[in-house]
Amino acid sequence: SIVKDIRGKGLMWGIELVEGDGITRLAYGIAKHKGLLTFDVSGGNVLVIMPPFIITKEELVMIKDLLKRSLILVDAKLKMRW
Repeated sequence: SIVKDIRGKGLMWGIELVEGDGITRLAYGIAKHKGLLTFDVSGGNVLVIMPPFIITKEELVMIKDLLKRSLILVDAKLKMRW
């Protein structure tokens, strides 16, 4: 419910989050705490992932899982606020 759009090309992907309540900042923090570094190249509400070209399939699965768990946690924290 917090993901607005997903777009990308090759290994460069952006996950646009809904705006408001510091959602993007919270998502960055949780992902970083879980060991996933994302980038803020838009200055807005987009989580950017740019893994190296030498990444393995297992590492890509790990990134997907970390990102999914991070976004689920962000969504749960936001629901607890209401």
